[in-house]
Amino acid sequence: MRSFCGPLPDSFVQQFRIIATGKKITEIAEGTAKDVDAAVEAAQKAYDTVWGLNTPGFQRGKLLIRWAELIEEHADELAAIESLDNGKQISRILE
Repeated sequence: MRSFCGPLPDSFVQQFRIIATGKKITEIAEGTAKDVDAAVEAAQKAYDTVWGLNTPGFQRGKLLIRWAELIEEHADELAAIESLDNGKQISRILE
C-alpha cells in the first residue's frame, strides 16, 4: 500500500473489521510525517493562492452547505459503514 509520499510498511496499514464477525471491511494507509508535511504545504499554498482571502465567504459557505447536503443525502450509507466499523446500532448513529 502507498501513502501520498510513497510505499508504506505493513505497520502503517490500518485494517477495519466488522466487530461481530471479524470480516475485513477495508484497509487504509496511515499518514506518515512526510504525508503531514506535504498536506500542510498543499493547504498553505491553496490558502495563499486560490482559497483564503481570495474566496468570498458566501462561496465558502455554499461549499459547506453542499457538503452538509451530501452528508444528509448519504446518511443511511454512512450509518451502515459506521455500524459495520464499530457495532453501533444504525438508529443510534442516525440520531
